[in-house]
Amino acid sequence: MATLSEERFHVWLRGLPPERLAALSAEYARLAFEGGLAVVREGTARPIPPALTPVVADGARLAARAALARGLLSGLVKAARYLMTAAPEAERGAVLAGLSPWERALCSSTWRAGEAVAIARADLFTGEDGADRPLEMNATIPAMQGYSDIAAQAFLRAVGRAAELSRDQVARMSRENGSNSDDLRRSLLAHYARLGGAGRSPVMAIVARSGDPQCTELAALCANFRAAGVDAQRCTPEQIRLDERGRATLLRHPVDLIYRHIFARRIDPESDLGRIAREPEKHRLLNPVNSQLEMKSLFAELSAAAAGEERADAFGLFGDERDAASAIPWTRRLAPGDAVGPSGERLGDLPAFVAENGGRLVIKRSWGYGGTSVVLGDDLASPEGQARAREVVGREGGDAVSWEEVVGHCAARGGYIVQERVALSPSRHLVALPEGPKWQSWYVDVSAYTNLGAEPAPAGAVCRGSAGRIVNIVGGGGLVPVIRDSVMEELLAALGV
Repeated sequence: MATLSEERFHVWLRGLPPERLAALSAEYARLAFEGGLAVVREGTARPIPPALTPVVADGARLAARAALARGLLSGLVKAARYLMTAAPEAERGAVLAGLSPWERALCSSTWRAGEAVAIARADLFTGEDGADRPLEMNATIPAMQGYSDIAAQAFLRAVGRAAELSRDQVARMSRENGSNSDDLRRSLLAHYARLGGAGRSPVMAIVARSGDPQCTELAALCANFRAAGVDAQRCTPEQIRLDERGRATLLRHPVDLIYRHIFARRIDPESDLGRIAREPEKHRLLNPVNSQLEMKSLFAELSAAAAGEERADAFGLFGDERDAASAIPWTRRLAPGDAVGPSGERLGDLPAFVAENGGRLVIKRSWGYGGTSVVLGDDLASPEGQARAREVVGREGGDAVSWEEVVGHCAARGGYIVQERVALSPSRHLVALPEGPKWQSWYVDVSAYTNLGAEPAPAGAVCRGSAGRIVNIVGGGGLVPVIRDSVMEELLAALGV
């Protein structure tokens, strides 16, 4: 449901003459693209479409989402600690199913270091009832800090110019709106200090694979960090080397900390970066390889703990952690055997229940990311649903894949979870497309950032939009700027709305 501020701005947009609206949209899209709101494919930067209709959020809602993300992350750390120290080997293997042998080895040797998390992102859907429901946690590459700042700043600059605000006024409003990039930098520096870093102007290597589609965002992060006195440099894994003294270096110059923007399974175990990953605290590798925290199967364990006092006690969950676990939609590891159902009922056989209730459920690969390997039960008959189902079961041709076939395959193979679908509706957004502004129905999610182990904690959010319910930026989604209500009210006053 749109806020009053959002509705007032929509009315203003609809009242603009077509040529003025087109000019505003083009200016906004240009500013966003030049700032780095793009994905790179085959060496070409392609714009990510931004919505000219922002999500307006009050400080209390942002704080509540940040607290929810913090409680989730803390609960996941405790669930992983139980898994690694007290759970039977078979249970540990089932939760970690899907990790590569290299990731499993790192998990076994460095999981304690992974309990300190410099940055994580909880992905949420706001249901039709207005409640935020967390779907998963990203703790390896919790991106979009740069993207979200670029979208918000471009929005304020473009609309501020239309309102005839000065450059200084717009700059002040941008500062008051907050910055996810600033939050990330502050958290990285706090963890740098926690690990013994004492330099006032540390050298940071931001490591990403060659051809990373988000390289324009990483460039924006580097610019932000350098403006604040952090010598941040982008590099590829091959450029990080250990010198004769065992120090991490970039182009033969020592680095003080490494921000990891690459999945562990893409790191060569025999490379110098692979050696660094084995000693993350020594080299101040942030985040350490903590794949266990990002497994959706661990998320399912946290959901199950919310339904069982004994399990919650075994994990050691308290207060905010229990509240956060209770906010998760019913989620379970998809495996043969009994389970507790969405309404607290005992299920004699979980796969049988899932097969009979596809219209209300979603199946996800535990180790997937970016919306890959997600099958919506109520969308299976669509071309997109069939494409995803065929990818999951590994079948290219033949008859249509049935929901029962997907369930049977995933339950037998292991490494998948089932989650209750969150009921939500699309909303109207004016999207600044290359060919001009266009009103579209978008499903919009929200992601809240957090950390663990050092202060200050991030407090911002990012919103993505898509015509489909599976939202992914690299796969064709867009950004919706998040604007604080106080900033939006000042902008509306300047517009005379």
